[in-house]
Amino acid sequence: MTAMTQDEIVTAVKTVAQGLEALRSEHTGLLHGLHDAPDPIANERASLVQQSADMIELGLGEAQ
Repeated sequence: MTAMTQDEIVTAVKTVAQGLEALRSEHTGLLHGLHDAPDPIANERASLVQQSADMIELGLGEAQ
């Protein structure tokens, strides 16, 4: 395995951050749809999506 240069690391982190931003946007849309649904299963799903969104936020914070 070869060592990555600092520029390669920065580029990789930026790429990962872009992917996390896209996931955050998708999760936000999912949460809006789930909060509009009145059934209890939607509430459980919203909780799981929120947990995932929280982890995405953590990853974005680490990437910065």
